[in-house]
Amino acid sequence: MKNFYFVILLLLLFSGNLFSQDNKALEGIKSISIKFYVTHPWKNVVGVCNEPKLESLKITGNKEIPTILSPFTVKCNLLNMKTGDSNRDSHMLEVLGYPDTKEIIFSVSSTQADKDLNYKITGDLNIKGKTKSVNFLAKLSKEANILVKGSFEILLTEFSVDRPALLFVPISDKVKIEIEIVL
Repeated sequence: MKNFYFVILLLLLFSGNLFSQDNKALEGIKSISIKFYVTHPWKNVVGVCNEPKLESLKITGNKEIPTILSPFTVKCNLLNMKTGDSNRDSHMLEVLGYPDTKEIIFSVSSTQADKDLNYKITGDLNIKGKTKSVNFLAKLSKEANILVKGSFEILLTEFSVDRPALLFVPISDKVKIEIEIVL
């Protein structure tokens, strides 16, 4: 079940500390929530990625009409992926190739917004040295703060990640990832 943690990185796409508002800094990130969901016939697991590294994320405009710019990169150190069970977390490190592989990397190449501030995010996700193109939709809403929300699903087998099993029954190949960032 450790395999799901890499998914958390993807959710971190939007979490950056470099913002500009007409050459003035917008407030930094107030909170980031990145979760991944893995299912097994006998257990559902929710995991998180703590302390992701974000490189080159910029948001321009203002709080009324913000624009997420690309390219940018999100990196998650495998040691920072947690599910609340140290044995499961240890096994996750193993199936994700630690210590040979130390992080999961998501390189965002494109962000396209429509008039309603729905973003199509496109990039390459690298897990265990295998890279796949990932596309998903994120919604940017303006309330008291700017809120960015998005989710997508991946298949573990597309990244050559062996699905862990409990009593010889493997987890689902599909892992859902959710991200919520408050600016």
